[in-house]
Amino acid sequence: MEKITANDFRRQVGEYLNRTYYAKEQFVIIKSGKQIAALVPISILERLTQLEEPAQPYVVEDKEQSGAVHTDV
Repeated sequence: MEKITANDFRRQVGEYLNRTYYAKEQFVIIKSGKQIAALVPISILERLTQLEEPAQPYVVEDKEQSGAVHTDV
């Protein structure tokens, strides 16, 4: 993942967008020495979004305890 300054990104935004879209390159944007953002292909963002979706809870009956029901996440 290439690191670029915010000023460089601002000056060459079209180039970085094209490189991200066509070449699937990834960039970390640096401002005042701090990482402030990342530019990644949309396919990576979609996969991250799927991973962040909460797991669906399911119900399991505990046969050892008389009919008690447990909900796990």
